Amino acid sequence: SSSMAYEILKCPGLVETVVKEFLPSSWIPPDSGQPVANLYGLPVSAAMHLVRVLCQAGRNLASILVSKFQLKAILLRYLAEQSSNLQLPPMEAVNLQAESLAVWRVCVSYGLAVHTYFDLYSNILLSLGTLNSRCSSLFDSINMECQIDGSCTYYERMICVLEKILFVAGSTHSKQQGGFDSSVDVRSEEITFSSANWSHVTALFQPISACTVQILNELGLTYPVKKQRLALPTACLNFLASYYELQDKQSGIDEVSNLEEIEQFCNKSIIPLWSSHGLSVIIESLSSHSNLLASTSAPFSESASNLPSLYVCHVVENEDIISSDHDTIPEKWQINMPILRPHSPFGFLMSLLRLMLVLCRRHKAMIPKLLEPVVSRKDILVYMAKTCLNSKSPYKAAYFTRAENLLQYYWLKCCTLVRSTDMNLAHRVALQLIARVHHGDEHIVHDLLCTVVFSPDFITEGEEAQLTSQAMEDLNISEIQHITSVTQEEICLSRHQQLQKIYSSLSTIRGHYLLAFGSMKKAVQDSRNQFLGNPREINTQFIKGGNESLMPRDWMFMPLIHVYNKETQMKPVSGGSVSPQAVAMVTSVLQWVYALEVWRPAEMDNISVTLRLTRVMCAFIAGNDLFLEKLVNQCLAGLLHVFSSQRLLARMDYEEKIPGVTSFYDLYQELLDHYEAVSFGDPVFALYILLPLQQKHSSLLRKAVWGERRKLLRTLRVPLKEMLIPIQHYLQPEESDLELLQLYLSALITKAVQSIWSPVMYLIAVHHVNRFIYTSHDDGNEAVRAHIWKQILADESKVPDVIYYKQANTSIPHGFQLYEMLPQSRQTTLEQRRTDRQH
Repeated sequence: SSSMAYEILKCPGLVETVVKEFLPSSWIPPDSGQPVANLYGLPVSAAMHLVRVLCQAGRNLASILVSKFQLKAILLRYLAEQSSNLQLPPMEAVNLQAESLAVWRVCVSYGLAVHTYFDLYSNILLSLGTLNSRCSSLFDSINMECQIDGSCTYYERMICVLEKILFVAGSTHSKQQGGFDSSVDVRSEEITFSSANWSHVTALFQPISACTVQILNELGLTYPVKKQRLALPTACLNFLASYYELQDKQSGIDEVSNLEEIEQFCNKSIIPLWSSHGLSVIIESLSSHSNLLASTSAPFSESASNLPSLYVCHVVENEDIISSDHDTIPEKWQINMPILRPHSPFGFLMSLLRLMLVLCRRHKAMIPKLLEPVVSRKDILVYMAKTCLNSKSPYKAAYFTRAENLLQYYWLKCCTLVRSTDMNLAHRVALQLIARVHHGDEHIVHDLLCTVVFSPDFITEGEEAQLTSQAMEDLNISEIQHITSVTQEEICLSRHQQLQKIYSSLSTIRGHYLLAFGSMKKAVQDSRNQFLGNPREINTQFIKGGNESLMPRDWMFMPLIHVYNKETQMKPVSGGSVSPQAVAMVTSVLQWVYALEVWRPAEMDNISVTLRLTRVMCAFIAGNDLFLEKLVNQCLAGLLHVFSSQRLLARMDYEEKIPGVTSFYDLYQELLDHYEAVSFGDPVFALYILLPLQQKHSSLLRKAVWGERRKLLRTLRVPLKEMLIPIQHYLQPEESDLELLQLYLSALITKAVQSIWSPVMYLIAVHHVNRFIYTSHDDGNEAVRAHIWKQILADESKVPDVIYYKQANTSIPHGFQLYEMLPQSRQTTLEQRRTDRQH
């Protein structure tokens, strides 16, 4: 954490001792071939790693390390010569240079230690020349020499540093416009911005570009056999992407020659690569290295508590040895996280797509050649479809899944330029990606909301031809429901009409969601600065909540919840009335949720049905008259139809924990209070009240209506023909709660519920009391049964339907049938009870 890093810096003498003793500029070489017994006075790569972590904590801390502890001189000392000349053990020298490059990269990302680039300029150009001459051998993972001398890692990290140098040089022209944040310590090192400009980095392009062409051609030809390391081509591709992106912002650039250069580069490298067998093998490995497709049964417990979320554990070297003493079994570290295993393709493919997007933005004519194979390639579409189907991966929230998230993001950006053969799949990928993105990637969420999620191009079901076809299907009687609102206006639940209206309102809906998430504006800008490498605006490399998703899984309901919370707090002042802006916001949310329920049911199923229902119920509580707004009422009616489907009814569980709510029972109590106060008997509101009263749910919910709020029964005037849920859900299984049965009977006797004004509730009460009093088997409730019979027979004229009830039948006016003559068994029971009462 940043606070811990500053505590380390403030600890008296700690950093001074580390730098003096373990990062010296001169040292006595240790005896070669002998283990180093005393590290004091020798450079130690672990100490440099500590410095890197401290620098990542923040710009100010890195500036202090650079200026106060002479970090530039230390970096220059360790990087000015080859690792073999550092007079250290070979692997320690390699690790020291690798860590030094990593520290330099972090410093340069803030705009610090840029002068070191000029000090090492000749060395860098010499290294790039060597890289070109040794490109094939360095790239080949079978070549043991480059692994031993650390050449691969050195060049990979050096190119990463040079990419950061590009950002500093490319931002120089905007210095006067942007200025600096006055809160940032700009002493000393900030002046380096003025000393690095674009002309200082142009010489880096040619050797890295040439090396990239060689590597990509080698990949396409030999990867299936050699399985080369992908870190070096990844670094080269990222460098070229940043170079082309920044070059376009410079003045005095010959655009015509640049476009010709881009075309030649693509024709020599990228286009042949996409048709190669080597890339096919890389793409095929996506599924096996995917965190999102990892088996839910895979072990993911951690053995290294100091490496949270890395998911490493000790495993038996030989799995056949399972009966031996545990202490004698050879063990090794194994990374369980698929994306971190050797030959993971995500970093390489992510950088390749990034470069292709940059090139296509600069050279529009390359879009069909470069991007059409990307968005329509079958093996990529298969991988994307798999990730949409598997939502239970144990690694979905892991920090390292970010690389997979970025790959999908770049693929979606390709789809915005060229239509994929399956745009609906792309939309599903975007919906799942938004709910999975980590803190620090807020700009991705913002960009997806702006360009993908609400784009008509990604929702092909909404096109006119599709809607017309859907309209024909909706002519089926079961697909059209009619509900009469409290204003006696008929609400026709035509799926076609509602979806057509929503499809035409997508831009408005997008605007309301962007407005609702406006509080993320600063986080979005910080995230974008980090993503674009803007050295003037990056203040830390740390992110908050690295193992947590940025957006809640029910993010599409969040604007509604914000309105609910705001209106609840303002109700004493406003009197419960809702502003027009809030009405428009809630309307857009309900429309979008309804569209997702119909068009993207698989993605909505990642959110529990109960959670979705409770969020929608907040629309009734947010304001006294909000639910009476015509569009809001129509959307609520449409969603009610969705929630009343057998598929979702079977999955409702009001006992589950709901984020932001103490319990569903408490929310339901609030909903009942609101219904009793302001509903005016609205049928849509009433049908939502009836949803939790099904027999399979807790009797506490039914008691909340029948016991605590008996007056409410009179306003539940829903006709049986308007019930969207089969009435049997309220009649089966038969009620066994004795207190509730007494409440049913009391409501019938006192006429609190009657068939003329509350047919549904009257049928429920009559059915359950009737079934209880005529139960023939011994259930241990005979005393209660006798007491209920006594109440019924005290005045049979008040409850004749309870005695002569036969069965429910919603096709007749009252909704149930009565016996004209009781069956013999029931007649005997009735006469016996009458006799018992007389005695």
